[in-house]
Amino acid sequence: MVALRSHLTGKSLRLLFSQLTGHSPFLWQRRLFRRHLLESDIPQAVDIPTGLGKTSVMALWLIALAKGANLPRRLVVDRRAVVDQATRFAERLRAEMPDDLAEALGIGRGSERLPISTLRGGFADNRDWLEDPSKPAKESLTDSERNRLRSVLHSLLG
Repeated sequence: MVALRSHLTGKSLRLLFSQLTGHSPFLWQRRLFRRHLLESDIPQAVDIPTGLGKTSVMALWLIALAKGANLPRRLVVDRRAVVDQATRFAERLRAEMPDDLAEALGIGRGSERLPISTLRGGFADNRDWLEDPSKPAKESLTDSERNRLRSVLHSLLG
């Protein structure tokens, strides 16, 4: 189990999650957080029916990072059907983020608080995710964007 960062000591998952999302986490979300994310273990899949809070895993990820979990600093959503929904949810997380959580994550205020990039047809990349690679960031990729990124990486890495 990770050690809590001092300014989050005593703040429960339920309180932080509620501050970010406006509601308490489901039992499966609490278990995912405790059994996997806090242990720096990312499951291969979250196989939960539609409408039960998979998008809210973004909030769990941010809270786990803030509490010291060793997780990737980038969260990528790569399904076209949820790219726009995930972007709106990430924008809400950024707007509702309590100052102590932002401080624990080492991110600033306003639009600097959580860089969000949506990469899909009809959207120009704002390149926010490039400014500080150490900051947590949420990125949304469609299948075609993911394939293009793979092609670019493949050509660069050989």
